[in-house]
Amino acid sequence: MFAVCLSYFNCEDDAQESFQLAFIKVFRDIRKFNHKGSFEGWVRRIMVNQCIDNLRKKKKENWVALNESTTPVQEDEVLDDDFTAQELLKEIQNLPPQYRMVFNLYFLEDFSHKEIAEMLGISESTSKSNLHRAKAKLKEELQKKYKK
Repeated sequence: MFAVCLSYFNCEDDAQESFQLAFIKVFRDIRKFNHKGSFEGWVRRIMVNQCIDNLRKKKKENWVALNESTTPVQEDEVLDDDFTAQELLKEIQNLPPQYRMVFNLYFLEDFSHKEIAEMLGISESTSKSNLHRAKAKLKEELQKKYKK
């Protein structure tokens, strides 16, 4: 679960803070677990929500709004090269917070753009734009640093 938190922050201290606060919630609310679905999934959801809450509190940058000149998002666009999980995680952590959040929620947590928009208080188009920009930045950085 710490890896889940770490994927949302580029600072280990921030990830540790979210991890600890989330586990406090898990232990406090353990009786609320209704055994519908996996326990791991329930805990993971609490971890992600705590990370989102902490990022909202620390948010210093405004969400990047989609403008007319933005290239359309290609949902099937993927990184062409193979990179280790450690290399990829390091680059995800280096993404700007708004890109990292949308990237993690979309790819790691499997939320739709509509769900992400509702969670983060942004528009669906902003979610799509931030995801597109996150993928482009990731691809650029990975190819630059780990060209194989």
